[in-house]
Amino acid sequence: MTHRYRTIFPFVLIILSLGLMLVVALSFAYNKKYAPPAPPSESVAQTISQAQYESAVLEILNKYKSPQDAPTARKGIESLSVPANYKTLHLELVIAFARIEQGVNGDEKNIQEGNDLLEELKRQYSWMAH
Repeated sequence: MTHRYRTIFPFVLIILSLGLMLVVALSFAYNKKYAPPAPPSESVAQTISQAQYESAVLEILNKYKSPQDAPTARKGIESLSVPANYKTLHLELVIAFARIEQGVNGDEKNIQEGNDLLEELKRQYSWMAH
């Protein structure tokens, strides 16, 4: 014959479990170590004048002496800030130096195509011919 005694053990177990969950939740909520990271600060793009851009491009073009210099020239062009009205020129300069770079690494006709594109750009933008 078994007697069924009411016991409070299940209730104590539930209360202790809820208390433990509450302590863990509060420790995460108030611990700055686990706080979400702050959003990255938006850097304001530096505006560059046309004259500054032209000067920087001329400096890069003056350093370009042979097809082996194309990777350095391309990286230099890519690192520049670009005024709005020179975005097309900028893209075409990157393409020209990338083609020359491809020619150095393989197909030599790309060197000529890249040089032809550079010459065309110099005709279109007279300040580049200096």
